[in-house]
Amino acid sequence: MNGRLVGIVLAYVAFWVVAWAIATAPGRDSAEIFQRFRKSTARDATPIVRELTAVYADSPRQASADYAAHPEFRLLIAQSAAPVPECLPVVEEALVSLPPEGRLVVLLALAINGTPTLDERNSWTGSDPLQPRPDALPTIRRHLEREPVWTIALLAAQALAAAGDRPSADVLFERSKNTRRALVARSSELIVLADRKGGAAELMRALRDSLIPDDAATALVISGVLDRDPAWKWKPFALDWATSPAHASAAGGAFPTLYDLLPAERDRIWSAVSSAPRGSRVPLMVALMKRSNWPASYRNWWMGVYDDERKLVPDLEDRLAAGDLASFGRWAAEEQDPRSAMAIRAVLERLRAASARTAQGGR
Repeated sequence: MNGRLVGIVLAYVAFWVVAWAIATAPGRDSAEIFQRFRKSTARDATPIVRELTAVYADSPRQASADYAAHPEFRLLIAQSAAPVPECLPVVEEALVSLPPEGRLVVLLALAINGTPTLDERNSWTGSDPLQPRPDALPTIRRHLEREPVWTIALLAAQALAAAGDRPSADVLFERSKNTRRALVARSSELIVLADRKGGAAELMRALRDSLIPDDAATALVISGVLDRDPAWKWKPFALDWATSPAHASAAGGAFPTLYDLLPAERDRIWSAVSSAPRGSRVPLMVALMKRSNWPASYRNWWMGVYDDERKLVPDLEDRLAAGDLASFGRWAAEEQDPRSAMAIRAVLERLRAASARTAQGGR
């Protein structure tokens, strides 16, 4: 082999060595970052996330490779990939598959288009402005529609509003009536409306005139957003709304909130919400189940309407089983009358069986 040929071969080998080194550099960089992340504390996480974001910005395909190869680091990978436009498929997959805490972190990174600022307890300070990229908005919208957790859905709705997705109040009221959409999505959009100029007044108009469905009205009252500005005189309005027969079902669903908000008016509100028409008392029943230590008269009312509602509401036990069965179970311990306590336990067993059937059907 002459010298010229040797030179060509060496040049060829060198080219592929350099090409291999360049191609595998992002993988080596992220692997080294993962090693450091294993040994890091929570306080060290922010600079590590930024380093990994820089790797993915230079080589977006590395995010997909890392996500597939390192399931134990998927939260870190998705959070770091969120500010990189080409990495949206990885981010969207994470928003589908991660548990709630992980989804919140990833969505926050997408909503602020960067790494969140943390306080001394490693919690988000809330100081980063929501400024999602235009290309991320479809992903955030899709996630809002499927997210079951209120706080995460609310963040998605806030991010969309910050990006300029702000339909008129009447459009939002109409959209809230689409029961094919999850309640979390419908009500989150309404709650975010409260932050807009005139939004609180529009929401009270919707409550007063029944422009939104009962479940969304209940969620709006429970959220507390209308109680933030004293200028709106929310408490007098809430009392008038809660004691109107037209709103008995929606107010029944929000009864624990109203009970705490207006302690001097508890008897008046109870009289109104407990007089809801037959078949419309399930929201109040579910609301009561979420707390123990109710007066015995409330528990007696609940047990007294149970059989009546069961005849009128086909999925009653499934709806009640979605309530707080642990708190409901404490009712029997609080009940002084042995026969009433036994009746409560019998219903509790029926609801536990309904909950078990639902869980098996979801597998």
